[in-house]
Amino acid sequence: MNKKKTAIILIIIIVLSAGVYFGVTYFLDRDLEQQEKELEMLKQEQVETKSGQVIETELCNFEDGEFFVKIPSSFTQMTQEMMAQKYPSGNLPTYVFSNEDGTVNVVLNVTGDSMKDDDIEDFIKTVSAQVAGDSDKVKTSVYEKSGHKIGFVEMVTPAKDTDIYNRMAVFTVGGEMRIVSFNCTVQLQEEWQPVGEFIVESLHFPAE
Repeated sequence: MNKKKTAIILIIIIVLSAGVYFGVTYFLDRDLEQQEKELEMLKQEQVETKSGQVIETELCNFEDGEFFVKIPSSFTQMTQEMMAQKYPSGNLPTYVFSNEDGTVNVVLNVTGDSMKDDDIEDFIKTVSAQVAGDSDKVKTSVYEKSGHKIGFVEMVTPAKDTDIYNRMAVFTVGGEMRIVSFNCTVQLQEEWQPVGEFIVESLHFPAE
């Protein structure tokens, strides 16, 4: 092999190596930025409504540390009897935390339904299609957080007396579906939407 060919091969190796190095560095930097962002969010315990009302929150542990979510300290957890009254059609959620008059809620569903990360995108599409007729304001997306794929849905749906604003995250733990959602009446949506965003985005997974 002549010197010219040898030099070309060396240049190619150097370029490819640099590409791999900077590619790996780029993704490591992104992971580090994401981790730092999550740590900052974990430290933040207060969030404000649109009008500036300060809402204190607590990071709560669910299902023996499967996941964590921040819940407003002033909210109370509904009993089974209270949930049965609020959801008379059945299919009670696992946990519901509400403000004093029940117009703002954080709802968590720990289901035994089998689901893989790869199923989440199709599930979100199905939910969107099913509610499209009842809601003209449906937003969906899929993203990753701490190695978990998260399906996001935001929508306004009709209820008996008023429309309801919903913001939810769908994910899996141990091959089973989990849902964290925030909802309030549309009359309170503008005021409480920043809080709903904060709560759903506070979803945190322990290090594995």
